[in-house]
Amino acid sequence: MDFVQATFLFALAGLAVPLIIHMIHGWQTRHVQLGTTRFLSELLRETARRRKLKRWLLLSLRLMCVALLALLFARPYLMAEQPGKTRKLAVFLIDQSASMALRSDGARLVDQAVSRVKELAAPLEGESEIQMAFFDTGVRTPPVNEVTTNIKIEELKGPEALFAATSDTAALNWAREICEKSPAVERDVYLFTDLQRSGLDWIEGAAFPKGVRVHVEDLGREGVNNVAVVEALPAKTLLRPGEGTTIAVTLFNYGPFELADVPVQLTLKQGARTVHREEKVSLPPGQATELEIPTAALAAGRWEGAVVVEVEDDLTFDNRFTLALLSARQQQVLLVDGARDQTGSYPESFFLERAISVAKSGETSAESPFAVRTVFYQEGGLPDLKEFDIVVLANVGAVSKAAAQSLAQFVESGGGLLVTTGDRMTPAAVQPLREAGLAPGELLGVSRSTDLPFHWEDWDKNTTLLAPFSDPQSGDLSRLSFSAYSRFSVDPGTRVLARFPDQDPAMTDHALGRGRMVWFLSSCDRSWGDWTRSRLFLPLVHQMLGDLAHLTGGGPIQFHRLDDWEVVLDPQTASEAPRPGIVESQGRWHVFNPNERESETERCTAKELADRFRFEIQDPATSVSLQTAAVIPAVGLESRRDEIWPWCALVLVGLLGLEWFVGNRTTA
Repeated sequence: MDFVQATFLFALAGLAVPLIIHMIHGWQTRHVQLGTTRFLSELLRETARRRKLKRWLLLSLRLMCVALLALLFARPYLMAEQPGKTRKLAVFLIDQSASMALRSDGARLVDQAVSRVKELAAPLEGESEIQMAFFDTGVRTPPVNEVTTNIKIEELKGPEALFAATSDTAALNWAREICEKSPAVERDVYLFTDLQRSGLDWIEGAAFPKGVRVHVEDLGREGVNNVAVVEALPAKTLLRPGEGTTIAVTLFNYGPFELADVPVQLTLKQGARTVHREEKVSLPPGQATELEIPTAALAAGRWEGAVVVEVEDDLTFDNRFTLALLSARQQQVLLVDGARDQTGSYPESFFLERAISVAKSGETSAESPFAVRTVFYQEGGLPDLKEFDIVVLANVGAVSKAAAQSLAQFVESGGGLLVTTGDRMTPAAVQPLREAGLAPGELLGVSRSTDLPFHWEDWDKNTTLLAPFSDPQSGDLSRLSFSAYSRFSVDPGTRVLARFPDQDPAMTDHALGRGRMVWFLSSCDRSWGDWTRSRLFLPLVHQMLGDLAHLTGGGPIQFHRLDDWEVVLDPQTASEAPRPGIVESQGRWHVFNPNERESETERCTAKELADRFRFEIQDPATSVSLQTAAVIPAVGLESRRDEIWPWCALVLVGLLGLEWFVGNRTTA
C-alpha cells in the first residue's frame, strides 16, 4: 500500500483526542455506602460492567473513525498487476520559451531539441505510449493523428516565433500527472531546456512517483550577451490633440562588457504620419539604465510604435518594446432631458450636466474628460447621434419607435447609453426601448419608501465601474439614499451591478452589438432622493460615463506581459497564439510585450532543477536506452494504481453511524 498525499498521515496524532476523553471519563470516584441503597449494589455492579464494556467499544469506534479520516485524506492505493499492452511510457518536454531562439552550431536551441526528440521517439512508435509537449508559461501538445490518436513525430517542428517566458513548474507538473495515471512498467521523462534560472518559478513542485526516471538534457550555452528593453511606458496614454508626452525607458545590459553610445530609437506611426526620436546611451554591464524620450505634439488618432535598442546581441526578442498612445478629443456626451424646466424645481438634467462638466477631484487634469450638450426631448426625435460618443437619457418617457431604433443603431456601432429613470418612466414608455433591445428587462412599477429611505444593499466590487468604491475610504455606496426606484425584472442577458433590499436591481449593464448600456434605476434629481447632494454623486456619474467610454479599469490603452494573454482577452481572441503587439478586445487596445524575466541570462544546474522539483536525475550510464526498451514485446504485467479511499469513506460513514448509536446509549 502507498499514499498519494502521505503528509496527511500526520493527522493520526489525533488518535490522542478520544484516548484523553476516555481517560477523563474513567476517573474513579469515592463510593459512599448508604443503607437505603445497599440492596441495589448487585444491580449497580452489573450496570457498571455493561457501561464499561460500552465505553471500550465507543473508544474503539472513535479511534477507527479518526484513523480512517486520516487515511481518507492520504488517499491510499494498492499496486495491482494486470495484463496490458503498454510496457513503456516516454514523456518528452521541449522548452519553447523565447530564450530557446538562441543559436548554437547554426541552429536554434528549440530546433535542436526537436531533432533529439525525433531521434529518440521515432523507434518507439507503435511499441510504447508517447506523450509530448512544448512548454513556456503553459503546456501545449502537438497535433495527433486523427486515426491512431498518436502524435505525428515525423511532422514535429519547432515554433517559428518564440516570445513567452519559462515555467518549469507547468511542464513538470503536467509530466508528473501523466506518470501518476499511467499503468506502464517503465516511465521516463525527457526534458530538453536551456536551464534558465528564471524558469524555476521559486515554487517547489510535488515529487515524482517512485520508479519514474527523469532525464535532463541541457541545450543552453554560457556567455550569452543580451541587451533588453525592459520597459517603455508613456507618462500618459490618453492625450488631447496637439499634446505630447514622455516615454520612460528602462534598458538592461546582461552581458559582461560595457556598451557605449548605443542608439535607442522611438518610432510612432498614425496613418501616414510618423514621429521618430533617437537617443544614445552607455550601458554598464549587469546594470539597468533609465532614460526619458519626449514625443512631439501628436495629432488626433491612435499612435502605434515601439522603442528599439539598436545593438547586436544573442537574443533579439527583447530588443523591441511595443507601445501605443491615443490622442483624442473629450468624449462627446448628449444629455437628453425628459421635459423642460418645471416651475419651482430644477430640470432633470440640472445636476447631471454640472457633474459631467467638471473634473473629478484628484485628477491630473483640470478639464473634464467629457463635453456635454443638453437637449430636451421632443416628439420629433433625437438630433444626429454621429457626433456623440455617449447618450444619456434622463427620465425620458414615451420614446418614439424611430428614436429607439436610432439609439439601437448608435449602440450597436459602439456607442454608450446611460439611462436614469424617474416618474416619466412608465411600463408603456419603456416598451419601445425594450423592443429595440435597449431596456434591461420589464418595468414592473415603482417602489416608494413609506418610512425610511432605500439604500444600496450590495454591489459588484469586481466590475471596472464600481471597483473604485470597494474600499470604504473611497466612499460607501450604501450611504446613498433614495425615496423611490424603478422596479425591474431583468432579462437573462442583463448583468445586475447593484441591488436594493429584497434583491431588486439598482444598476444594470448589458451589451448590444459593439456598445453597452448602463441603467441607473432611480432619478438623478431630488424628486426620488437626496443622493445628488452626496459627495459620491460626481465620482459615480463619472464612473458610469467613463466605463461606457472605456476610460475605467486602466483606460482604453493598457500594457500587459504575454503571461496575461488568456486572462486579459476575451475567449475568442485569446484562443490565438500569444504574440507581442497590439490587440483590440471589447473596445480597448491591449499592448503585449515579452516578460522581462525571460531576458535574464543566468542559468541554473540540472541538480538545482532536480532539488526544486524533487526528482533524481537519471544517470545515462545506468539507464535503459529507449531503443532497447522499444523492442521489448508489448505484453506482460503492468502496474496499475487502485485507490481505495472510496472504501475508506464508506467504512467511515458506517462507523460514524455505529458510534452515534452506541454513544447515545452510553452514560457518563
